[in-house]
Amino acid sequence: MTSRERIITALEHKEPDRVPVDLGGWSDTGIAAIAYRDLRRFLGIKSGMIRIYDPVQQLAQPEEQVLRRVGFLYFSQKKF
Repeated sequence: MTSRERIITALEHKEPDRVPVDLGGWSDTGIAAIAYRDLRRFLGIKSGMIRIYDPVQQLAQPEEQVLRRVGFLYFSQKKF
């Protein structure tokens, strides 16, 4: 099941193969910069820089390489 199919299935109140998760697809859904730093370390990703798009909430903009590593295949075209 693709991430898109997973979201549509959940929106239709059916059971997807796993729970759909939104990690920074919109400006109000994101991951705290500290948690994102820890996620990158856990995944062994050392290159790149953590980009903060909401300084008040300290939300990081997830990089494509991180999203791919955790299995997120649907990427927002929105730029922050």
